[in-house]
Amino acid sequence: MKTPCIGCGTLIPVGQGGSCRSCSPRRYRSSRAWTDRSRAVRAGARCAVCGSDGPLEVHHMTQLAGQLRQGVQGELVPLCRPCHRAEHAPRRS
Repeated sequence: MKTPCIGCGTLIPVGQGGSCRSCSPRRYRSSRAWTDRSRAVRAGARCAVCGSDGPLEVHHMTQLAGQLRQGVQGELVPLCRPCHRAEHAPRRS
């Protein structure tokens, strides 16, 4: 049984996840485009939450059905590691 890839519509086996190999977030994050984009977001920036100027990571504000919205610069924000971890931590009620 097959299902369409959420990125490009190519049919992939059920159970492989939502993306084909070409559209996988891991492949995108290892690309030159991502390296250049994340470097530009971090350049001269501070953490968007706490203002730290320590080592910064890049956070995607929006994901659509698990697929990174590649190429949308405004959805990327610089965060320090503790704030980035807190952003991805499960919310407590």
